[in-house]
Amino acid sequence: MQQSLIHIYLSSGVVCLLLALGFLVSKKLQVLPARLLGINYLICATQNFLAVFALGFGWDLAAMLRASIAMSVGPAGYFYYCSLVENERVISNRWLLHLLPAVLLVVLWISHAHLLWMVEYLIISSFAIYLLLTFRLLIGGKQRLQHLAQYAGAAYRWLVVVAAIMTINLIIELSIALELRTGVPLRDSVALVLGAGAFLLFHATTLLL
Repeated sequence: MQQSLIHIYLSSGVVCLLLALGFLVSKKLQVLPARLLGINYLICATQNFLAVFALGFGWDLAAMLRASIAMSVGPAGYFYYCSLVENERVISNRWLLHLLPAVLLVVLWISHAHLLWMVEYLIISSFAIYLLLTFRLLIGGKQRLQHLAQYAGAAYRWLVVVAAIMTINLIIELSIALELRTGVPLRDSVALVLGAGAFLLFHATTLLL
């Protein structure tokens, strides 16, 4: 099962990397939102490649980085949200404050702090909080993006995709946490396999958008 999981993560990483490169050079959306979407998918690609290193080579550093980068998934989606609502043209310095939890997690790992048991709960909380912030705009519909003119439709569609990515992440993390609490080792996690497969199908489908 582990080999299959590695292949799924590797395939998903390649798909996300292709999507990231597409957005980083895209001219279909406004410049900053397009680049932020590219960063979102670059984070997803990195997460998948780190999973390959963690599972395939047993690298603890890859597992540590993967957990830390997971804390940036929510903020990255929120940055895209802000670029649409506030019509920002450059990355604001105050946005970087949202990355402090990810930095804190790295510090906890390096210092081998006793608070490491909270990592799973911190990741789940991060996904939940930023998902709620994204839903705020989705509830308003495309009308709240009318200032983007011809870009409004595409911007809203990709906001839905970003929200879906965070939703899938949240469901997977909650499912894995429940499995771990019932004594299921991570290497035998069914939720991990199903989640990886769901992400691969989802990301492959978004290539058609």
